[in-house]
Amino acid sequence: MKKRITFLAILMTFTMVFTMGVKAAGLVDEMNAVKKTPAKLGEFVSKFNLKVPNEKGELKDYKFKYAPKVVDNKSALAVTDVLAALGKKVYWDKDNRLAVIQNGDKGNVIFPVDKKAFYANGKLYALDVPATIDAKEGRTYLPLRTLCDALGYEVKWDNKTKVAEVKPMATAKKLEYKVIKDVKTADVDTYIAELAKKLNAPELAKNDKKSDDKNGGDTAATGDIDKVKKEADGLYFGSIKEIEAGLTKAAKDGKKTLKFAVPATLTPGQVESITTKTARANGYLSANVSHQTSKTSDKFEIYEIEFL
Repeated sequence: MKKRITFLAILMTFTMVFTMGVKAAGLVDEMNAVKKTPAKLGEFVSKFNLKVPNEKGELKDYKFKYAPKVVDNKSALAVTDVLAALGKKVYWDKDNRLAVIQNGDKGNVIFPVDKKAFYANGKLYALDVPATIDAKEGRTYLPLRTLCDALGYEVKWDNKTKVAEVKPMATAKKLEYKVIKDVKTADVDTYIAELAKKLNAPELAKNDKKSDDKNGGDTAATGDIDKVKKEADGLYFGSIKEIEAGLTKAAKDGKKTLKFAVPATLTPGQVESITTKTARANGYLSANVSHQTSKTSDKFEIYEIEFL
């Protein structure tokens, strides 16, 4: 009997480790599936100046530490330079050749090197120019506009003065890049947690979303709620607490599927996390979660869930 219990314990431990490994490998597998397309890196011979906002929001000149380059005939800057100017940080996953950017309340943005793709907000997007490493400098380069689009900044280029002005977007906009596929945010969270541990960078794994249980979603985007609700079976949840309450009611009423709208300020990771938590609290193993941007307004997302 004792041997049997020991065997079962070992089997359960193995199963848990194996399952965790599969989850962690999810994002890496998605990146590995993207075709490798190295770009041609060249010297930038023209003038290029950058202005970024200071703490007061005033645009100030930023002095490059690394000279601008040309990647596939497009001007590109060192990622570390741009992020330093914007007060952000990049973490390098050497084993998987991924540049991971912590983007505050907007979530992590991930660029694979030599692949025309990037990850943001639960989706894998297509690029025309990949992140490229300068072997001499050991620095990753990307077109400024691509990097700023992914991070939620707008770029204004003055061709006469050769100055690029970068500032935060006044309102969140839908990324104008082709979606390759949806990526499970739970897999991304697991990957980020493991990378943070590996790099001894606990700050990378911190969940500092602004749209939490206390302040909920986008209260400024209420004008189109009635129209958006028509896309979502009449349901709109404006905060994490409202999602939890709505899902709990659905579960108690015996409903296994639900369609609802939320403000786009609530990230896929937040919605998926509370959905899974609520499903388990009501006797289900987990839940399938899918979402898409509302056809009415890009300030809202439409979610469909299924309790498993």
